[in-house]
Amino acid sequence: MTNTNRPTIPPENGDEISLREIYEIIRQKQLAIIVITVLFAAIAGAYSFIRPENYAYQACVSMGVIGRDANGQPIFVDSPQGVEAQLNNAYIPFAIDSLVNKKKEN
Repeated sequence: MTNTNRPTIPPENGDEISLREIYEIIRQKQLAIIVITVLFAAIAGAYSFIRPENYAYQACVSMGVIGRDANGQPIFVDSPQGVEAQLNNAYIPFAIDSLVNKKKEN
């Protein structure tokens, strides 16, 4: 008959993970961890200052149609040339100016 009230002791083997051992390894390699972190941070910082600034944007403009003429051609709310002029002369410069102002604030 076996006694079931005794606590079981896990067998000693090399498969166990000890948090103390992990802590000691990290503490021993602390200088290497700091050096590598600072090195990569410096490389990232240098790259962000060296790389050229380029911005791209893309927009899809849908023309408003109020109906169709006798030939089945759409009747636009505004002419395509008028919409293009508004984009080129007002909206795009405004977007660029607001982007530049945001960058100056940061």
